[in-house]
Amino acid sequence: MLLGSVACSDKTEVRTVDELSLHKRSYILFNDGAPIDTCIAMQRRAVDEVRAGTSDEDPVDVLSQLGFFYTRAGDYRNGFELLQEAADYRLAHGESKGTGDIKLYGNLSNLYCRFDMLDESFKMSDAAIAASLKNNGRLLNDLYRMRAMLHNKTGEDDSVFHYYELALDALKDKDDESYKNMLAVGINSDKGGWLIEHYDRYPDSLDRAVGYVEKAIATGGRDMTMERFMLGLGYVRQSRVDEGIKLMERSLSEFEESCDDESVAWATQWLMTVYSETGRINELARMYPRYREVNDTILNREKLNALIASDVKWRAEQKEEENRMLNIELSSARQRLFMVRIIIVLVVLLFGAAALYVRQRSKSARNKRMVMQQRMEELMLTQKQLNGRIEALSEELLNAAHREVVGNVSRLLVPSVLSGEDELKFRKSFAALYPRFLLGLRHDYPSLTPNDELVCMLIYLKQSTDEISLCLGISRASVNSARYRIRTKMALSKETDLDEFLTSRGA
Repeated sequence: MLLGSVACSDKTEVRTVDELSLHKRSYILFNDGAPIDTCIAMQRRAVDEVRAGTSDEDPVDVLSQLGFFYTRAGDYRNGFELLQEAADYRLAHGESKGTGDIKLYGNLSNLYCRFDMLDESFKMSDAAIAASLKNNGRLLNDLYRMRAMLHNKTGEDDSVFHYYELALDALKDKDDESYKNMLAVGINSDKGGWLIEHYDRYPDSLDRAVGYVEKAIATGGRDMTMERFMLGLGYVRQSRVDEGIKLMERSLSEFEESCDDESVAWATQWLMTVYSETGRINELARMYPRYREVNDTILNREKLNALIASDVKWRAEQKEEENRMLNIELSSARQRLFMVRIIIVLVVLLFGAAALYVRQRSKSARNKRMVMQQRMEELMLTQKQLNGRIEALSEELLNAAHREVVGNVSRLLVPSVLSGEDELKFRKSFAALYPRFLLGLRHDYPSLTPNDELVCMLIYLKQSTDEISLCLGISRASVNSARYRIRTKMALSKETDLDEFLTSRGA
């Protein structure tokens, strides 16, 4: 079976398509079997938004997904460029909070596997699994499925079975039973397809494998072209030849319609094998020219891929060398910092010793300078009192200035009717004074709309229902409806006061 990408198997909040970002919409298109060029076109727009700074999506995730789409289309050079850009962004900005790192490493593992760079592929697979475990196991079942196929490429059947079992075990912490069952069906379907493909090694598992794939097709929920092809092959192995070949031929046509040359070549080879085994000479003769054509295309692509693979290997080695040099520089910097700290400690000790020496000298001469010392003490006391008064006056001035600034900003934060530029100014002023409030809301409650945010901001500023109504140019009833809608999205209990809850978030 063909090695896929990191699938987004985390359950996503249910929204209409128009409410989703370009990044998420392009993934839905891909998962529904849309032509890869369509997915690439939409994802390129998502990348443009990221580069322009107008997207709320994780840049690592967005860049990685376009890189995967390119590699799926056979454009490995552009695919590697996008994945490398994602890796550079991560290096510059630190770890991704979402699934960006997981998908980046997973897709790099796939790309390296494609070029038979298996050591690098396993290394990236390990990094993806580690990132998933740090992120509460998100996408872990997908990573284990991919790892099973990676071990399939190295001929390690025991590891293939092991990682399929780990993929199923990774689902145990998911709360939604129906969703968990759907993912388990997909994992078992992959395992069943692998068993069917390797029927000669595991003939006793054929009926169970066919059952897995049949259940996946009955469950549906995504493009099932690959599953139908494997089911057809399974039927042929069960001596249901006509039924099986019909499914395989249908799937091949669907691969051709989606311009998936790689899948077409793979499916054509299997179908010709079945034609040969079942004595269908006419069908075999009819298929052969198409087989030659596709394989010539794949062969030419493989020659190009060999050049690209060399380039990828060279770049990977260069990047590894850059990272090694960077680590050396960081190590040297740490050593220099350590030496600086030692010097600072020595200087402090030196000044301390000097101060102690001066103090002892002063103490020995105190009797001779008693009168002068008393006058100096009186002068110092007066100076301290003066300094204390100056500090008190300075603090009063600062407090008065702060109250004036806050008052001015608060007045800016409560315009009469928020719309257009006024709303933009309001948001900027609010963000300047309370920078963490909106960031926290968006992180914890991503389903809030811009209007919901405005209502929350006005509530946080202790505006009454009438004042909010005036600011937004809506009725009291609409304000109350907005409050109810916000409470619902935040899943607040009846006992929780919305105003107090929002006020506490800004503390």
